[in-house]
Amino acid sequence: AVLWDEAKAIAEEMPANTAELVDKFKQDGCFEMSYGSISTFFGGLEGLIGPPDPKMLPRMVYEHCNSDDSRQPIVATNYMTTTTPEIEWLFVTVGRAADPRAVAALAARGLTTW
Repeated sequence: AVLWDEAKAIAEEMPANTAELVDKFKQDGCFEMSYGSISTFFGGLEGLIGPPDPKMLPRMVYEHCNSDDSRQPIVATNYMTTTTPEIEWLFVTVGRAADPRAVAALAARGLTTW
């Protein structure tokens, strides 16, 4: 019964028209796409940002947990929840809140649950 009630509530929150639906996914301050040159196209991502770090896992840990913005709060606008890149990384890699590693990670950040 709870699941049905929640599903009905979500259906009632649907946008009234296409413009409202598009606005749901629109973000302020985003960039506008444009075409580049043919050399940009053939240069690919490496031409724009350089080659990938071959030590991928340590780089991912660094980017999520040790960068300047790793503990900068961000709001997931689809659910209006506040999180950080570090919390997202721990949630995905450590998982269940009952796991002792998760308990320690949460406690170190002053949290009791994801």
